[in-house]
Amino acid sequence: MIRITCNKGNNTYLLSSSSVRSEDHGAVTAYSIAIIDREGHMVIEYIPEDFRTVHELFDMITEEELYPEHLSEFVKDCLCSRYQKVIPISRYLGSPSIA
Repeated sequence: MIRITCNKGNNTYLLSSSSVRSEDHGAVTAYSIAIIDREGHMVIEYIPEDFRTVHELFDMITEEELYPEHLSEFVKDCLCSRYQKVIPISRYLGSPSIA
């Protein structure tokens, strides 16, 4: 299991991994990215990409000091831009959690 924490500005950024079961592929590793600030947090769960891709995404998020409310759209935009055809990315990403 991977857990990377970065504190920058007023935000805490978390990258973690977990093992999930897929009907098609059995046990697979999925990644989650979270941003926590003073007013709440946002979590994107079950990002089905390789570690290198998710780590690059995490580095961009921390470099830009993204706010929690922008995380979902940013992840969708970045992952969709990796593929030539448009895919229903919300089908693959877990629903964002807002607290």
